[in-house]
Amino acid sequence: AEFPASASEDLSGVVASASSGPLQDYQDKLKAIQLREKGLSKTEIAEKIGRSEHFVKRWWREHPALIERPAGANDVVLK
Repeated sequence: AEFPASASEDLSGVVASASSGPLQDYQDKLKAIQLREKGLSKTEIAEKIGRSEHFVKRWWREHPALIERPAGANDVVLK
């Protein structure tokens, strides 16, 4: 048997992915900081994390401990 059994039961796109929203924002902020520390430019970081240069500019010089952690981010591990 395949899942979903019928198109009416297909919930893909309806349920939010765990890789979106506040947790993804938090991870992207941490990645921007980490990549800046490795010497990448704003443009390179933006391309690598799939965000705008404006987003990178806003967060890349912050200290990770000062960024508010969203619910569920207690055990965030950067990939």
